[in-house]
Amino acid sequence: MSVYGSSLLRTAAFKRASSFALLMVLVLGAGVVWSLPGSSQTWRQIVKVITVDDLTKDGDGDTMLRWILRRWEGAVSRLRSSSESNRAVSSSTSGPRVSSQPQPNVAAVTTPRVMADDRGLVRRVGGGVRGAQLVAGPIARPADFFRPTHSPLSGRSVKDFGAKGDGVADDTAAIQAALNDQRTNPDGSPNQPSPDDYNGRPRFVYLPAGTYKVSNTLKWVGCCFTLRGDGAGATTIRLANSAPGFNSPSAPKAVVQTELGNESFRQMVMDLAVDTGTGNPGAIGINYVANNSGAMRNVLVKSGDGQGYAGLGMERSWTGPALIRDVEVRGFDHGVRVGPGEYGVTFEGLTLRNQRVAGIRNQYGALAIRDLVSVNSVPAYVGTEVQGHLALVDANLGGGAAGANAIDSRSEVYLRNVVADGYARILKFRDTLVAGLGLVEYASRYDRALTGAMNGLNLPVLETPVGAATPAADWFRFPDGADYGNLRRLQQYLDTGPETLYFPFDTYFSYNEVAVTVPATVKRIVGFSSVINSDARGSNGGGLRLIVEANAVDPLVIEHFGYGVKVEHRGPRTVVLKHGKYRYSHVAGSGALMLEDVELNPQVFAHPKQVWARQLNIETIGSRTAKIDNQAAQLWMLGFKTEGGGPIFKTSGAGMTELIGGFMLPNVAETESPAFTCDNARMSLSYRYEAYDAGGVNRKHSVQFREVRGNRTLDLRTDNDLPRRIALMTCGNG
Repeated sequence: MSVYGSSLLRTAAFKRASSFALLMVLVLGAGVVWSLPGSSQTWRQIVKVITVDDLTKDGDGDTMLRWILRRWEGAVSRLRSSSESNRAVSSSTSGPRVSSQPQPNVAAVTTPRVMADDRGLVRRVGGGVRGAQLVAGPIARPADFFRPTHSPLSGRSVKDFGAKGDGVADDTAAIQAALNDQRTNPDGSPNQPSPDDYNGRPRFVYLPAGTYKVSNTLKWVGCCFTLRGDGAGATTIRLANSAPGFNSPSAPKAVVQTELGNESFRQMVMDLAVDTGTGNPGAIGINYVANNSGAMRNVLVKSGDGQGYAGLGMERSWTGPALIRDVEVRGFDHGVRVGPGEYGVTFEGLTLRNQRVAGIRNQYGALAIRDLVSVNSVPAYVGTEVQGHLALVDANLGGGAAGANAIDSRSEVYLRNVVADGYARILKFRDTLVAGLGLVEYASRYDRALTGAMNGLNLPVLETPVGAATPAADWFRFPDGADYGNLRRLQQYLDTGPETLYFPFDTYFSYNEVAVTVPATVKRIVGFSSVINSDARGSNGGGLRLIVEANAVDPLVIEHFGYGVKVEHRGPRTVVLKHGKYRYSHVAGSGALMLEDVELNPQVFAHPKQVWARQLNIETIGSRTAKIDNQAAQLWMLGFKTEGGGPIFKTSGAGMTELIGGFMLPNVAETESPAFTCDNARMSLSYRYEAYDAGGVNRKHSVQFREVRGNRTLDLRTDNDLPRRIALMTCGNG
């Protein structure tokens, strides 16, 4: 068994087996299974009980096939004997509860194959795992992407402040001056009273390709800050060897540090590497906090000698929601450390190598993780507290050690498509040891109301498009200057047919709303962390409205606008929104929607539609509107966070809703509306629900989950029927 898993069709035994013999096994297996009650669910269970080791046994093809058939028939016999008890559980209105010995679903994970569909979107077939996909760089971009002509001081290069980037000179003072610029008083204190006061005054600091030697922590104040380099292999911030203050793991110190608190919005760290050098056992590569939206992507964090407290530290108040995308950590005691219970972090494309204690250490956080590669002799994940939560899908946990567990958790876990290699076992959940080295699906606890099988929906997943690969020289620049105040000529710029149009980083303004139609020729609109300020007294509240009505094969990617952009989706073209706060509306017949690190207004999906969301934040403080009312869409989410009362998800009719990891904080005593409603529809949810007491009132939804099935309705109440950490909640998917 290799570190990266094996495919059923790639094992030597199966290569030697005839296609006829393999077909006979499947037919015989189907015949045996079909006679059982609940045949479709039983078939899935039987497929899942063949282990990774079973599928990679040596031997000639015929012997192998006969052996699997015997194993299959044994599984059928075991399932037949328990079918009546399983059906009894399925008919219970109180739903299944924690099993003293949860039974894992075990099988091989296939290697990745990449396919494109007719909309220019890409999906990985067979549950392939890749980990971080780093872009070394230098990344080709227009030279003025961070420095508009209208306000040339808006974005700054560290070289404007004297940084050399030669790996020899100490650039600490120069880079810190760039970070302080327009943010601090002469004594270094913030020039605004709170982090959120910088919301309308974002900052962008650019580190051109080079190696920047530093000897102290680089940090900034306030929200809404972008630190961006030229690529994970082109721009490096390197800590001096044996730097003062970085020598004690008991008093860890960061090389790069963001603002803390719960107003640390839109913190972006991108396209660079952080190297903690040698002789710095107390070093944290990046100490990161972001709220509502914010991301770290295409980042490499490494230790020169393997020492260090953590590559990525998220133990200050309050971490998340945020997206960690395409990040690799090499060395350190822990690759990632997460502390606070609020508000949850989403990871996709994470690679961890050569940690000394654990790949990830999570205390109270709600973590949603997809596409994880860990190469370690220590556990890939350790959950130290029962209050935490882990939802992990698509992972290869390699290296291992004979006495170690790949995953060791006291918190609830939902795992799917996870394989390990070299470990004693795949999972230790509290006092339960789960044998084997592969899991198709496992939940430490299953819950349901009236209906629902003990497995998630497992909806198909498409990868988020990167956007058009337009040569830098061909990007069309929005000519800010005279157009800064009203964007009035944007339509004529779009009509010239540029493939990629960009707004150099700046604070733009439009008193009246400017509505433009995006032609099919335009494939990408990039804001580089810009915001578009508006005025409520202007027409439609001002700002920019992008109307998408074309029928184009290539998706339209709109990215890196802090706020001020509205998207009206009228046509069948796929729309991709990334990194920012947007207002989105759509009509019947509009195309697919893909979201990545986005704050959004509440949504009603009343028409058939496919939606994929990675780290989605919807808040409706004081509103009775559901955050998402899904009446007909196929909705897949990796990481969701909300605050406020009222319904969270309502799924009805043809709607299908799958949530892999989330954090729910109502902040009110909600007695009128359930948190989640499944009305003759299909749902599978894995999340953490939190509520606090205030003045003797517990601020929670009285009913956490309601299922309506025909003329039957069942409510599951928070704390009485359902806990606050849900490994897997299902309805209608049996």
